[in-house]
Amino acid sequence: AEGLPGLASLNTKGDGELNGLSCASPGNCVAAGSYLGSAGVAAYVAVQKNWTWGKAQNIPGLSTLNLGEDAAALSVSCASPGNCAVGGSYLDGSDQTQAFVATMSSGHWATAIQVPGTAALNVGGSAQVSAISCRKAGNCSATGFYRINSSTRSGFVVTEVNGHWGNAIQMPGMASLEIGRAHV
Repeated sequence: AEGLPGLASLNTKGDGELNGLSCASPGNCVAAGSYLGSAGVAAYVAVQKNWTWGKAQNIPGLSTLNLGEDAAALSVSCASPGNCAVGGSYLDGSDQTQAFVATMSSGHWATAIQVPGTAALNVGGSAQVSAISCRKAGNCSATGFYRINSSTRSGFVVTEVNGHWGNAIQMPGMASLEIGRAHV
């Protein structure tokens, strides 16, 4: 085992973790996680291409969302080499935890975005993407949870079709199952 190139220079406070790994084919993978640097907790991705790992890097655009300096990439999925999606959570400027996704297409990462539709669902201020799966490039689904209020959370699902993320919705059937607290 070896450390991911570039992670040590990001992880200056020594609290890095790997939360997700997906390989589209042998030697073509993406690793995702979080680290503790001088500016707080941030999320990273590292891409392996033809058996060679590139440097771990911040997820593009996530620092603009992560004003509370507490982000984590929690799940990653690759449909084919260079075509992946990552999801997780970040702390916004109001100290609310929000869910994010970012997509890599043809080897280039797009800017991370808040999962569309979660702002309306996440009234209790705690949301995250906990799992993501991509069938083919630009076509992924993600799931996670959000807080309905201070004591109850529910699950959401969201789908990317042809490179465009739709709006998250409460996981169908969850409302009828929720009594007190629901965990996803």
